[in-house]
Amino acid sequence: MTFKKILVPLDGSTNSEKVLAWLSGLAGKLGAELVLLAVSEPGASPAPALKDRAAEDAAQAAASYLERQAKALRERGFAVTAVVEPGRPADAILTTADRVGADMIAMATHRDRLVERGILGSVTDTVLRTATLPVLAVNPDGDHLSSPAPGAPSTVIVPLDGSSLAEESVPAALDIAAACGAGVIFIWAVHLPTYAVSGPGAEFYGIDYGVSGEREHARKYLAKFVEQAESRGIPARAHAALGNAAGRILEETRNVPDAFIVISSHGRGGFRRMVLGSVADKIVRASHHPVLVMKHTASK
Repeated sequence: MTFKKILVPLDGSTNSEKVLAWLSGLAGKLGAELVLLAVSEPGASPAPALKDRAAEDAAQAAASYLERQAKALRERGFAVTAVVEPGRPADAILTTADRVGADMIAMATHRDRLVERGILGSVTDTVLRTATLPVLAVNPDGDHLSSPAPGAPSTVIVPLDGSSLAEESVPAALDIAAACGAGVIFIWAVHLPTYAVSGPGAEFYGIDYGVSGEREHARKYLAKFVEQAESRGIPARAHAALGNAAGRILEETRNVPDAFIVISSHGRGGFRRMVLGSVADKIVRASHHPVLVMKHTASK
């Protein structure tokens, strides 16, 4: 999967501009066009004439702001389009992404206030839950934003679990790794068994309840993806970790300051569509690294 058009919603905040600066580096590596979007939200007014004037003023202010951002990027050689849309931010983002044919939506997770730490900004959260195209969530506090080479990760982390759904993230991960000259780590977290013990203290069991077998199965399964990456000249390795999936994936990235995570998640209709896959959700919320969520839909 290639990414040739990336929609970047901006709201004038420091966080969104930090993410844009980092993302421009990624866009350069991918050869992608950036579509900058500002959503104008005029305040409610009881008088129609005043409401129309407020809407016009808001749109003009948004257009002026976007043009400044776009001009700076064009001077650096980027292909940039600026779009202003009225309405509710999440709805406008999704509608614009569809209209311009975006391949990806990239947004800051807006963790700039104490009450928001550990949770996503409401707009980003809504887009992540409801979009059907890939969404890149970028933590504005991450070390990658101050990297000497913005937008050029050295390592792409690809969580897998043996399912065809998880495998849908592999082509995108390899394309990004190839474009950025990055290596790839394929990781499968093998769950440890849960025991029931009685009485004081803990009991020791001299068998591993199939953990070794499951881990060996995971290694063999991941090996084919390592081979696939290496056939494209991409350095790769596999890691069959033990423990909680989200926790082990986050641990894997802890010592890689410019890691980039690519993970698949469900995107279904109705109530289920309102919930990200549990592992993807935990990683997006807890990681200090960019996380590209590849959405699976029934139409695929």
